[in-house]
Amino acid sequence: MSTLTRHDERTDLLDSIAILSGFDLCRAGSLPDGKRPDVLRVFPMSGAVFIGDAKDTERPNNKNTTTRLLRYMKWFKALSGQKAGSIFAVCFGNENDAPEWAQTLRSIAAKVGLENYELEFRELGPADFLMVVLPNKDPS
Repeated sequence: MSTLTRHDERTDLLDSIAILSGFDLCRAGSLPDGKRPDVLRVFPMSGAVFIGDAKDTERPNNKNTTTRLLRYMKWFKALSGQKAGSIFAVCFGNENDAPEWAQTLRSIAAKVGLENYELEFRELGPADFLMVVLPNKDPS
């Protein structure tokens, strides 16, 4: 009997959120450059994408973490076309880290030129929190 790590549990949680939100097509788990976020799914009707990354011990200001998330965000922007309905999510365990995760995601979004989005924070349970980037509809 194998025991899931907190990272694995958060990955499963993100995947469930994606599926329940209608992102039921899996893109074989990897981005065009071969990188593998924890969750990568597509909403078949619109082509919107869900990219999710689960965190257990990684902190929002960790250089390796931000570099990896930057790569994912570049693909998120390219694949989603900034379509409303696309979701970029980070699931983590310490509520006190929420402001830093928000700042990290804002910084990464700015670096890749992602504009016109909302950043939302949700508590999923006593030790699971979610920070999401939600592109808004094109204002034109």
